[in-house]
Amino acid sequence: LARPVNEDQNKPTSTRSPKRRIVALVILALVATGAFAGYRSYTQRPRAFIQHWSERFRTVDSLDTAKRFEQSESVVVRTLPSGEWLIATCEHSCCSGAGFDATVIRDSTGAIYADTTHTFCGIEGLGGELSEDRVHATSLAAFYSGLSQLKLQKQSDRKRHLNNNIWLRCGGDKLEAEFGGLFKLGARTFLSAPRFLGSSAAMLIGWRT
Repeated sequence: LARPVNEDQNKPTSTRSPKRRIVALVILALVATGAFAGYRSYTQRPRAFIQHWSERFRTVDSLDTAKRFEQSESVVVRTLPSGEWLIATCEHSCCSGAGFDATVIRDSTGAIYADTTHTFCGIEGLGGELSEDRVHATSLAAFYSGLSQLKLQKQSDRKRHLNNNIWLRCGGDKLEAEFGGLFKLGARTFLSAPRFLGSSAAMLIGWRT
């Protein structure tokens, strides 16, 4: 018996139905969009953590308040011989952590600092690394000088900036908006998404033809 002929196989590649190509492009776009949305949500978690604790730490206006926080929250309080103090919290990417690194510090001057580059491995690790045994300091200035493992950014204390989450890169006067350099990876990912979709579509069109 003669085998049935698949008429589509006899057609030139360029004249095959474009429906398959369109369906493939739609599927590719949906998969890429879903993957990008998930990754963007993942990269925003440090930002949400820092914003949450920055707002909470702004209400800590005394050492007594800080110590009450320490009794009920996952925070670390340290007092210095100068009479100055600080309160800090963190999230970490190792072990049973949340999968990202973020540290927030508020001190007795009212300044709030943040970092997303260092893993403290939990509140216990944070307490150990901020202790007198690890950071010898008698004042806040000496304390921050001893935190060489962190790349701190300071929240701007200008009244018009507080609600916009404006941060300053420590050691410089460059103002960076929306948490500055802490989240440039997410921004680069967002900007590269159209190029990714475009190049993927071009590759698929070329492959189909």
